[in-house]
Amino acid sequence: MNKKIGILHLEDSFKDSELIQSVIQSGGIEHEYFLVDNEKDFIGVLETKNIDIILSDYSLPDYNGTEVLKLAREKYAYIPFIFISGIIGEDAAISATLNGATDIVFKNKLRQLIPVIKRALHEHEQKLKIKLLEAGEALIKSEIKYKDLINEVSDGYFVTNNQGIITFANISLAKIFGFISPEEMTGHLFTEFNKKSDTQDVSYNFKNIIKNKKNVNGLEREVFRVDRNPIHIEIKAVSVLEDGKVVGMQGVIRDITDRKKKEEELRVSKDLLEKLNYHLEEVRENERASIARDIHDQLGQSLTALKLDINRMQEYVTSNQDAMTMLNGMLEMVTNTISDVQRITADLRPGILDDLGLVSAIDWYCGEFSTRTGIKCKLRFCELINEDSKRNLIFFRVLQEALTNVIRHANATTVKIGLYQSYKGITLTIKDNGIGITREQAVSGRSLGLTGIRERVKQSNGKFDISSDEGTGTKLIIFIPYK
Repeated sequence: MNKKIGILHLEDSFKDSELIQSVIQSGGIEHEYFLVDNEKDFIGVLETKNIDIILSDYSLPDYNGTEVLKLAREKYAYIPFIFISGIIGEDAAISATLNGATDIVFKNKLRQLIPVIKRALHEHEQKLKIKLLEAGEALIKSEIKYKDLINEVSDGYFVTNNQGIITFANISLAKIFGFISPEEMTGHLFTEFNKKSDTQDVSYNFKNIIKNKKNVNGLEREVFRVDRNPIHIEIKAVSVLEDGKVVGMQGVIRDITDRKKKEEELRVSKDLLEKLNYHLEEVRENERASIARDIHDQLGQSLTALKLDINRMQEYVTSNQDAMTMLNGMLEMVTNTISDVQRITADLRPGILDDLGLVSAIDWYCGEFSTRTGIKCKLRFCELINEDSKRNLIFFRVLQEALTNVIRHANATTVKIGLYQSYKGITLTIKDNGIGITREQAVSGRSLGLTGIRERVKQSNGKFDISSDEGTGTKLIIFIPYK
């Protein structure tokens, strides 16, 4: 034997155990002998010592051979089990063999013990070799199946050692980086495909995985293929552990170049749309101002002159009651038309905004709003310094849109409006006591009024916030910084 054999012997007779041990020694078997006579010690030795073979008496006072064999086969089926008994019936012997006993030796024929032990150990060793071969074959098949599976996935898969050298790459990863085969990619440093500006950050993430067992999830980087063409990738990586120690990392790499191109196209398109929207809004406001001036200067003046002429005509027809009635009707119609012209020009572009500033324009518009709707406006302003006409116009249009929403949706009776100035910019707050809106309604693109407010504020690099609790109203906060 090449090594000491661990022998566990269950025997209540010390004399028999000495005899059996002497037989084993005379047989030239290098061994370590453990003698027990009860279940507790029997289990204790099996759990703590390296046992290669079990010898057991069949008949014990408190613990019979059948129970011992059952326990051994349930937990330690791989260990050869030999009964050594003085008396055992034929039925019991057959039953023991069927239940897993390796062999039976009678105490009056101990000369058979050494050949039986050697045969049992040899058979056991051969079985282990067969199992190892089978396990090895299964492992090889499993690895082949694993590699085939890994090579089927569209994402790249890699394994590195703890120095960052690639030890395995699948076909998809080789294609992503422009290699002909995965074998060509092995041996390369994981970081050598990165841009120089990203090398330090990638090295930090690699060290974080290796030293601190941290995972990387969704790291996006622009890297170079083997032909030095740039691509965008997304990395997910974890540490590889063996016996609790980090021996490398493994992960998945996805080529996101097409996605990045589409994102860039969308970003450029969005920027163009925003610039176009800003330009159209500017053109629209200029047209409104021009139309308002034309209506005020031409139509307004003509109507005023017509009203004066009608007043003078009344002096000449005082005796004609029918003519006076007609002139009074005409005068009322002209007066109402002048009011309509004033309202239309104010809606297009209130002259008070350009002439007296934002505070006066809001004060005037809120007065008109309360008169028209019956909704009370409570105002709280501070005097503005260094007003800007474009910024004033944005605040005024936001106020118009917000109050329009109050009329249509809020079912409110009061609106509180505040205007404040700080060293960073100007803040407008609008708070109603209406029914409020849900969070989904607030962020939904279906609300064109709120979308318009967002776009106007965004054009000036401002911030827009909306908050609401059901039954307590809605609050808008608009902040526009100084340019």
